[in-house]
Amino acid sequence: MTFLIFIFSFFPIQDLQSNFAWLAGTWENTDAEAAFEEWWWNEDKGYYEGRGYRIVVGDTLVFENLSIQLIDDVPHYIPVVEENDGPVPFKMTIWDTRSFSCENTLHDFPKAISYRNRGNRFDATISGNGKDISFGFKKVK
Repeated sequence: MTFLIFIFSFFPIQDLQSNFAWLAGTWENTDAEAAFEEWWWNEDKGYYEGRGYRIVVGDTLVFENLSIQLIDDVPHYIPVVEENDGPVPFKMTIWDTRSFSCENTLHDFPKAISYRNRGNRFDATISGNGKDISFGFKKVK
């Protein structure tokens, strides 16, 4: 019985690593008044880690720590930001090798987050309470 549990737990981790491999690297958004960067990596821990940076007039601020992890065998996008008391998990409702969408209807804003891979670019959208905000990122490393 223990062997079967191990096998079923192993496959979602492999899916997690392959489905989100496109995200690894350094991404930059310069569409706004300030530049934003997201850095993503996977150190074979079975999940992805990331950092979100905001760059204003040459000053770099870490404004969010990010991860994509399995919780009860379902991928979750988990940001940690200063405004919240701790991690806020967003459960993925749709994911494949080119995109993902997740939600946390109990969170104030955003309630939903989506990423769409477009090769050396990706689009991120945060939404909730009748508002959508989109960001376009390009891969720089």
